[in-house]
Amino acid sequence: MPEPVETASSPASPGRPLDGPRESQRLRDENRVLKSRAVILAARLAEQLEREKRLSAEVHKLRFLTARQEEQIRALAGAPAERDAYREKCQKLTIELARLRKQIAQLQGIIAGLRGGQPTPGTSPAGSPGT
Repeated sequence: MPEPVETASSPASPGRPLDGPRESQRLRDENRVLKSRAVILAARLAEQLEREKRLSAEVHKLRFLTARQEEQIRALAGAPAERDAYREKCQKLTIELARLRKQIAQLQGIIAGLRGGQPTPGTSPAGSPGT
């Protein structure tokens, strides 16, 4: 049997001579399969790149929202203490207001006594507005 001749367009694999038409067909079939795999892998790569793009956008959005929430938490961290301080201040002012009203009533009584039992202008002896 004559040895196959190697040409520039169809080099033999190292150590393996070409086996004529069967080998050419096998190589064409293998080439077709590899091209199909390449198309499938390219499509999968495109899907993965698109998925990576969506996930990157989602990560960016979540980082932004997390930073904003952390900022809000820092801003509101003192709110309970401020609320408690305002409650305490409100209680103190309510007590002070009651004390001042009592003192006003006492002073009005003293003024009325100094006037000889006459009510102060604008008030009646009972402390209600005059007519």
